[in-house]
This record gives sequence, structure tokens and C-alpha cells, in this order.
Amino acid sequence: MSGLWKRAIETASLGVAVFWIAGCTVPWKKQEEPTLEDRGASVRALLSSEDRPSLVHEIAVPIGLEQRVYESYGLVTGLYGTGGDIAPSAQREFILNEMRANDVHKPQELLASGRVALVKVSTISAPGAMKDDRVDVTVEISKQCDATSLYNGTLLEARLQELRAIDDDKLRKTLEKAKAKGPIFQLPRDFTLESQLQEGKGRILGGAKLQETRILGLRIRKDFEHVMTTNMLGKAINDRFSHHDGMRKRGAAVPKDDGFIQIDLPARYRQDPRHFIYVVLHLGFLENGDRRTERMDRCRQMLAEAKTARQAAMQLEALGEEGVPLLREGMAHPNPEIQFYSAYSLAYLNDPGAIPMLEQLAQQQPAFRGLALIGLSVLDHFQAGEALERLLQSPEPEVRYGALHALRKRDDGKRSIHAQWIGETVEVVMVPSALPLVTVALETAPEVTFFGDSPPLQLAQHHEINPRLLVRPDGKGQIRIVRFQPGDEDRVRLVQSDLRSVLTGLSEVGATYNDMIQFLDQAKAASWVSTPIAFNPRPTLGRAYQRDGESSELQIDGEMTEGDFGGQGSDSTKPKDESSGSWRWWPWGRKAEADSVTDTGSKAGASEAIETPEREKTTTLLLDAGNSP
Repeated sequence: MSGLWKRAIETASLGVAVFWIAGCTVPWKKQEEPTLEDRGASVRALLSSEDRPSLVHEIAVPIGLEQRVYESYGLVTGLYGTGGDIAPSAQREFILNEMRANDVHKPQELLASGRVALVKVSTISAPGAMKDDRVDVTVEISKQCDATSLYNGTLLEARLQELRAIDDDKLRKTLEKAKAKGPIFQLPRDFTLESQLQEGKGRILGGAKLQETRILGLRIRKDFEHVMTTNMLGKAINDRFSHHDGMRKRGAAVPKDDGFIQIDLPARYRQDPRHFIYVVLHLGFLENGDRRTERMDRCRQMLAEAKTARQAAMQLEALGEEGVPLLREGMAHPNPEIQFYSAYSLAYLNDPGAIPMLEQLAQQQPAFRGLALIGLSVLDHFQAGEALERLLQSPEPEVRYGALHALRKRDDGKRSIHAQWIGETVEVVMVPSALPLVTVALETAPEVTFFGDSPPLQLAQHHEINPRLLVRPDGKGQIRIVRFQPGDEDRVRLVQSDLRSVLTGLSEVGATYNDMIQFLDQAKAASWVSTPIAFNPRPTLGRAYQRDGESSELQIDGEMTEGDFGGQGSDSTKPKDESSGSWRWWPWGRKAEADSVTDTGSKAGASEAIETPEREKTTTLLLDAGNSP
């Protein structure tokens, strides 16, 4: 035997001996799971140790805080020669099957008629969304369809699903998540800043109806998983957050098993579910008097520093009334960021002392404006409604428009807003004001708001809104509106030459909200009215806030950083949302658009490439054509 082989055998024998003597587990032998009693003893030891956790986020992570995109393909009808046929593809077969299931007569001929178009349909479901909630829809002409415009088209009912990545080249479809349908409008050029109208894309206001309620909850860390943990946390949460449902007291936490607690969203937090879950994560437990006193002292120190003020404010909000005095101290701090975190938490504690600060921040600090308005909307004090009414007179359009929508969330605010529907087309809101402004809604519902009187319309010559809709001056100080309808008599209205009267006349001749939007877009561009016109000027989140003495900018977008969870005196880190990646939850921003589906022109029988949302992957995944929508 050669020396090389001899040494190899000796080395192998020695390894086996060491392996056997050390008593190591054979790798192919299944290790025994710890018994329930062993797990209970381990958890009890962790929870009773000197350095035991004292805040919920140290042993739990949030579930359900991501946005979800639901999508499919759909058919748009009512197009006047701008529709198109669909190339042989999986998409064509899908839409034909849908048409046959709904007993559509001669579907092949309809697709070739030029009156329909195949579109990608998508919508966004936010955290805490409830079954039957209405949400906006985005549509876009599919690349498999040669249609040219969706102008004034109507989406037939489409059943939307959620597509989830399960490995590098497969997607998994879920059950039906939403149903979408309704009239389409195009975003005006003044809003998109495009030179041409984007007729191949559109939106449907409140066009989707959600089919399920989104679940929020906490996932217990593995080493703390046990029924005693979920029951203990559930009791701590319910001692702080509960309500009467008319029959009995109900808590917000519902332990489901030894590793998951479902969290029911209180009505006060419906507008900001992420904030509520973060407050729950900052709730204390297993505290005696001394530990509570020490934590209060830390909170006072943390509240004085901008970097830790948010974490401190949430801990104090989680305490309830006990945290109010320190939050009032924080609101008196000269730093606007500390002022905001303190006032916002005080709003959820229903402390009227937060009202002047929230009003000031909404007026002066754009980065905090949106949440400051939410704070004023949730306060159960008439002074908060009065503050919002004062903000209606602000010179800044988005302060006024944001205050209007905050008022509509309040019972007393709804009574003070004078709104009237013009037919079934648009709701007109009149707000008395010495500062004239016209705002046009591009989210939720069709709405035009007049701050001040309806402005006069200086129309010098005829204007074609679309090939079948015309407005022109009649030479006697009035406006003539004419709608041409093939196979029917022309519809004509003569109205006064002010903007509200023209909108009323447009509705009476059968114009759509899309027609009104495009008319108002042209009126602004051509200066037909002297009053400013603003399209959807709602406050957005994600704006940068510059902290004093720092070169970097802080994004005020509803997310929490690692520092927000691992503050002074804590070794914990930011919990990872196991549902999926971070996102911008704020519904008022232009960025929250559900246009994530792109098809790549696949042939019949080939695979169809669909780009999954950024929350899951940035690469293109293949969806089997036989199962594709």
C-alpha cells in the first residue's frame, strides 16, 4: 500500500473515531423535536430572565403591512373606431373564454369590430383594507391589441387576482381578490406634464370592489413561540386597545395559535394602519413599577432627540393616558419633527392640546402635512373641525384640498360641507372663500370643488372636447353645448357662461367625467378662467425633511427605520415584515399607481412574460400561458 493511501485511510479512520466519540448526531438521522413541556420551560426562562424583553417588537414582527397588487386582463367597450383586434395569444384565448362564459353573442366578430380593446387591469389593496371597499383601477391597452385609444370607454367586469413569485421562473395565482368595472378617464396633461393625452392608459374611480378583508397581525419569533406568549401579548394589547361592539367589550388582539396574533384595526386608526401596528409593537409588557419608571425616564430623554423621538412618542402613545404629560412636553420642543411626532400621538389619544400644533404643521411643514391633517380628522373635539375649516382658507391649494378631505372623515365636517351631484356624472362641492380656487378630483370619486363662487368662462370661439361634443359662445353671453349622437337627435343645452353652469350643461347632454376633466384641462391651459384650477392637489407622503445639522434627508413616508426600533437602551432591531418588501402606503400620492403588469407580445402557445411588482422581484418571471389571465 502506498504512503498516500495509507495516510488517507488513517485520516478517515481518525475522523470516524472522533465523530463517534463526540457523540455527534448522524446527519441523516432526524433530530427529535423538543416536547411541549421543554418548549414551555425554555420560553418561561426567557421571559423571566433579568434581561427579558419588555417591548412587543423585541419578540414579534408585523404581518400584513405591504400593499398588494391585484391584476388581470379585461375588455373595454364603447370605443368609436379606436378599438382593435387581439393577436393570436394566450390573452386572446383568455378574453374569448370570459366572453363565452358571459354569453356574449359572436365574440370573434366583436373583437374585430373596432369598438373594443383588450387591456391590462390592476388595482392596489392597502393594509387594513376591508371587504367591499372601493378602490381605484388602472387600465392600459395590451400590446397584443392594436387599439389606439381608450377615450370614454367602459371596462366590463374583470376578475382580478394576485400573482406571487414562488421560484425563479414561476408565478402562483391566488383566488379572486377584486372585481373591477366602470367608465374610464385619462389623466389630464396638466397633471402628467405630458404634451399629449395618454389615450392608451386610463383610470376608473372606485372601479374595483375588494372581495376580502386584509389581515393584520404579529408573528412571534421562533424562540418565543408558545401559547403562553400569544396569550400574554394578547392580554397586554387588549388591556390597552379595546372597544364595545354594542354587546360586549372586544379587544384588538386575537391569538390564533402559538406563533400568530391577529390584530383587528380600531376605527380611529383606519386612515393609518401602519401607525397602529407600530404603536402595538412599542407596547410594553412584563413590567414592574421600577422597570416602567426607568422606561419613562428613557422616553423623556429619547423624545428630546429627533433621531429617537418617533420611537419615544409611540411608546408613550402605547401607554395611553400615562404618556400624555411627556408627549405635551415633546410638543413644546422647538424642533418641528419632535413637535409632529408628539402631536400626532396625542391626536390618537384624543388630546385637544394637539390641535393648534397640528394646524400649524399642516400649514407650514409640507413633509408632515398629510399626517397632520389625519391627526385633525381623528380628534373627537369640535375645535379640530374648526381648525380644518380655517385651513380651507389657506393660500396653499393642497392645504385647502387636504383639509376638505379630512373634514369629510368627520361627522361634524360632513354636515358643514355643501355638496350636490350633477346628474350621475360628478359631485360639485361649494366652499365659501375669499380666495377663489377650483380643484378636480382624480382619485376615489368624481368631484369638482369651487372655493368661492363659480368663475366666469371667457370662451372666444368654439372648442371640440371630443369629435362628438362641442362647446361654443352664442354671442349673447351664454354658452351652447352640443353633443352629436349617431342615429339619434343632437342634444343641445344653452347655459350661463360660468364654469359650474357649463359643467351642469355637459352632464345634461350626456358628457362623461372624462369629458369634463379634459375640458377643464384645456380651460386652464388656454386661460379661459381667471381662477386657478388644480388637479388632485392632495398632500403626498415621501417628502424629504432636512434635519438640523445633517446632510441627509429624512423621508416622511410611513416607514420605520432600524433606529426607530433599536433606540437608546435596546438591543432589538427593526422587525422584518414577512409579507413582502417596503412600500409607500399613502393613498394620496401620485406614485401609488397600480400599473405593474407588462406583457411582452407572446405568440399563441408560448410563455407570457409578466413583470412582477417591485415588492417581490425586479426580474421578469414567466407565467405558463395555459394558466395565464
